[in-house]
Amino acid sequence: MPRGGKREGAGNKYKWNHGKTKVIRVPEAIADRVLEIAKIIDDGLSLDSVTQSKTIDLSGISIKRSDRGMFIFFKRFT
Repeated sequence: MPRGGKREGAGNKYKWNHGKTKVIRVPEAIADRVLEIAKIIDDGLSLDSVTQSKTIDLSGISIKRSDRGMFIFFKRFT
């Protein structure tokens, strides 16, 4: 009876949907966030669905300058 060697179906299954992994170096400060984003991509979700918009509506703000300085006026929303 043969011993050892490669056998079909032996070993651990991939934990990632996209298969094999690669070791990379990232700063420790962002490692958890990078892994979180990688898992989102691996699950087939779009990054657009998890990021928040950074757009700020400034239409209700006006800036006036006078001899006394600069003033910012905010439109009152009811």
